Amino acid sequence: MSKPRTQAGYIYERNGAWHVRFYVHEDGKSKQRSRFLCLKNDEYPSKDAYTVQHLAAKFMATINEANGINDTQPTHRCPICQHRCPRTLKGRFAPKELQQNV
Repeated sequence: MSKPRTQAGYIYERNGAWHVRFYVHEDGKSKQRSRFLCLKNDEYPSKDAYTVQHLAAKFMATINEANGINDTQPTHRCPICQHRCPRTLKGRFAPKELQQNV
């Protein structure tokens, strides 16, 4: 399996706040997700500001690490909610007996 590409995410403004859009690898597929970064104010004035870029880079480091792990293991670990979702190699949920052992 090839090494997954790292991504910087796309920062955009919505409802007076900064968000970052990115892809996660789930069930062998890439899915687009979005995450709130911070409110737009004097400390975070534009998407090109260092403070906003730093928040996005810090969050995207966890996403890139999780995508690399999810591509090499049959289980999925979500960096957003810290939930561990045991899955079989076919991408289906494992039986309840196996989930308790993880």
